[in-house]
Order: sequence, then C-alpha cells, then structure tokens
Amino acid sequence: MDQVPEDGTVCDVGGGIGYNSMQLHEAHPKLQIILQDLPDTIKQAESEVWPTLCPEAIEKQKV
Repeated sequence: MDQVPEDGTVCDVGGGIGYNSMQLHEAHPKLQIILQDLPDTIKQAESEVWPTLCPEAIEKQKV
C-alpha cells in the first residue's frame, strides 16, 4: 500500500468492532474508514472501543 490516495476511503464490511480498521488507520491516518456491521456491534464500537483505543480517528471524523 505504498500508493494510498490521500482522500481514499475503505469500507470494512463485517468488520466487527474494527480492530483491523484501527491498524489500517494507524498506518494510513488520512484514509476515511467506514465500519459496517450489525447495529449492536457498531454501537459498541462507537461508544466503547474506538473512543478508548483510537480517539483521534473519531475526533478527526476519519471513522
């Protein structure tokens, strides 16, 4: 992924709470990441996991 576009978007379908997406964000912080899964899983990701483990992605609206 040497040529990741600055304005690229990745959709992680069935990504659970987003651990793989977090790693992708850390490697390429300019990417926009869309995490898609079941509503309860996304709610947990939004309210518990991402704010604790990757708050800068939320603050910069990258996920």
